[in-house]
Amino acid sequence: MSVLRRVGFVWSLAVSASTGHADESTFSLLDDEGKPVAAATVTVVGKNGSIATGPDGSFPMQPGWDLPLDLAVFDARGTLLGIVRVSAADQETRVLTLPAAPSEDVTVRAGMAPSTWTSPAAAATLYGAREREQERPDRLADVLDEVPGTGRLEEGQTVVPAVRGLSRGRTLLLIDDGRITAERRAGPSGGYIDPFMFESVEVTRGPGSVAYGSDAIGGVLHVRTPVPDPEKLGGRMEVAAGWGSPVLAGAGEINVPVGKGALLFSAHARDHDDYDAPSGEVFNSASEDRGALLRGMFPARSARLTFGVQIDRGRDEGKPAIDSTVTKTFYPTEDSDRLSFGADWSGVAGFGSLELRAFAGRYRLVTDRDTFATPTTTRVLREADVEASDAALRLTATRAVGKVPLRMGVDVHGRFNLEAIDRQTDFDAAGAPTTFAERVSIEDARALSYGLFLEAESPQIASRLTFAAGARGDAVTTDNTGGTYGARSTSEVAPSGYLAATVRIAGEWSATLQGAVGFRDPSLSDRYFVGASGRGTAIGNPDLDAETSEQYDLAVRGTAGPMRLAAYAYLYRIDDLVERYRDDADPRCAAPAVAPCFFFRNRNQAEIRGIELEASFDLTKTLAARLGAAVVRGEIVDDRSTPSDIPADRLTFSLVQTRPRWWWRATAAVVASKDDAGPTELPTPSYQTIDASVGVKVYKDLEVRLHGWNLTDEAYPATADAASAEAPGRSVALAAGCRF
Repeated sequence: MSVLRRVGFVWSLAVSASTGHADESTFSLLDDEGKPVAAATVTVVGKNGSIATGPDGSFPMQPGWDLPLDLAVFDARGTLLGIVRVSAADQETRVLTLPAAPSEDVTVRAGMAPSTWTSPAAAATLYGAREREQERPDRLADVLDEVPGTGRLEEGQTVVPAVRGLSRGRTLLLIDDGRITAERRAGPSGGYIDPFMFESVEVTRGPGSVAYGSDAIGGVLHVRTPVPDPEKLGGRMEVAAGWGSPVLAGAGEINVPVGKGALLFSAHARDHDDYDAPSGEVFNSASEDRGALLRGMFPARSARLTFGVQIDRGRDEGKPAIDSTVTKTFYPTEDSDRLSFGADWSGVAGFGSLELRAFAGRYRLVTDRDTFATPTTTRVLREADVEASDAALRLTATRAVGKVPLRMGVDVHGRFNLEAIDRQTDFDAAGAPTTFAERVSIEDARALSYGLFLEAESPQIASRLTFAAGARGDAVTTDNTGGTYGARSTSEVAPSGYLAATVRIAGEWSATLQGAVGFRDPSLSDRYFVGASGRGTAIGNPDLDAETSEQYDLAVRGTAGPMRLAAYAYLYRIDDLVERYRDDADPRCAAPAVAPCFFFRNRNQAEIRGIELEASFDLTKTLAARLGAAVVRGEIVDDRSTPSDIPADRLTFSLVQTRPRWWWRATAAVVASKDDAGPTELPTPSYQTIDASVGVKVYKDLEVRLHGWNLTDEAYPATADAASAEAPGRSVALAAGCRF
């Protein structure tokens, strides 16, 4: 069956309906003291969509919310308050009570992504504020340390997250519904952002093309900053110092009610020195960053309006490598300015809800490759200066047609005014500059994507079976003016879609089988950029074809007493895979290009398959455990070679104990050796790490925290990249945080 026929079938199913479904009911949500939980967000664990509670804590059950189910409850700020089990017996009382136990927001995070729409078989993971405080991640990619099937590219502060072996523009990064963008060949990293600014991170693994477009075939990392709270004046602060991976950091936030709304302001600054590996100090791993965020939330008649202004600056971000003492690569400047706007309506124009999201931003990245002088050669400094503007507009509506919940919308996003300049400065033996050359790699380029999407879920059939389907159509265009490749343009019209069936096996257990199709358009950089990059010279290919995907997922989820379990299996086939490879003998690898030279080409088909396991369970009332495991394999079908970025097999196990005045957590990770390397990688050894942390409230809401990473001082490469430096060895940090 052709892709168009498959998506047509998906679309027709999306707008058809079966019969039979639990009656709609209105419930009241109370806290453990019996008080109404007002202005909270309620979502079903394992499902898309959410609803807000009223002033009296009431909310209606939505179409498709079939009992029994688990409800995740979040406050107005976005913090998880707890999980509430809803059974058939609750239909009689229609009163639900939040648990008092604090362990649930630590152990229960699978199946929850309240602000990120996913396909039914995708694996959703919530990384909350309390986890952030206990684990103290240094970068966005660090929140994936215990998430099965994920990995990382690059080193230092510029680590790029990857999901299920799909990186380099195939995993979408968002902050408050706006894309994190970069013209870095490995993809965006957001390394300049201090995780102190996060309220939560929603991680979805699996195809997200229907909801988000061509750069989400692998999954989505959605960073949520705190929503201002109109109910109270307050804030939080944190200072920290680290050794082994030396850092000095400070951050603060204040929330101020203004009339019926509120404003929130936060700021951060960090200074990282070169870190220590087991073999010694790793040169060129230092960095600095600072930033500020202003968010507002105000009611306007029947709407809730939010806005945000975020400014981040990264300076001298090192990119450590085994050859950094010969050629030092670093990012002297990384600037990000972001403006976001949101509006939410309930019960308007015949829709259950309307959601508008708008985003505009400006981004600049400067990459320097400084080749030091030797007894026979003089110093050469090469620099790539890239900047661009970004914009997005997204309107989403939900409504029920009979007993069938529908979600539909329009999504437009693009990158504009992309300019890339390649510079080279030569020096004499005394170290003085002698010649300077400047070449325009990209004079002006843009990429624009228009998308329409629709999703639907059938009522439950015979109390066991539901169907869900989604379809999207995208038109993507790119234009390049001047620079290396001159006037070039591309256009692509492509469908995406999924069809899923969910069977309730028994009690709390269900299984979902899903098939999906998607596509990914190469980035502007992949096509048109020529110049200095983090590993040498990148030479784009304007004739690249868009990738297309067939993705099959199986998810089994359930609970057994205090244990929650989720298992996933997937098979992804990517046609016309865009591959980055090295070829210093290519005639194009000549002046002004400097070896090593990296090119881009389409491969016939790549196949990625894997299995993942997540489990969380309470051992006692205060002690909880979590287990994660993943095995991922990949190959290029025509020659059986291995594609880049496939993560090694990994197992993690963590214990967390939470008491009223103190807590502790410990995590052990076992990573298997990986002999199959991609075209720009090397085999990696097996290794094991242990991380641990403890926190104590010393006075009211003042908490002192001690964190330790790689406590056994294990030696291993930071990534599989052929030029990767050694990963950090034993390191500790002391932090003090308070809320007021």
